Amino acid sequence: MDNDYNNNQQNGYPDNGYPQSGYPQNGYPQNGYPQNGYPQYGYQQYYNYQQPYGQPYRHPGESAATGALICGIISLFVFGFILGIIAIVQASSAKKLGYVGGKATAGMVLGIIGIVGGTLVNVLLIALSYI
Repeated sequence: MDNDYNNNQQNGYPDNGYPQSGYPQNGYPQNGYPQNGYPQYGYQQYYNYQQPYGQPYRHPGESAATGALICGIISLFVFGFILGIIAIVQASSAKKLGYVGGKATAGMVLGIIGIVGGTLVNVLLIALSYI
């Protein structure tokens, strides 16, 4: 038995019969860097990138333009007169704030169409109620 233990130690095997390795048990090198200075497959490399400061820049009138576009779209289907007016007011406030994108223009056009369409539907419903 003593001879078997010495043979295992000389062959590089511990008492449990598994070979010893130079790597830690979790599979990563002890110093946190890949061996031989080269990146090895399976190791995750960490880079220290600087995070940008704050939120990305948004134009002050962009939220008003988005609100105008949403109200203009909805005004085509329901509450055309009310939401159309809100869309036109939001679009004009976005343009006063200096926003020149297409959202404000589209919101204003859809608001006008919503007002005209809502008025025509109301007039048509009133006219049909008297027939």
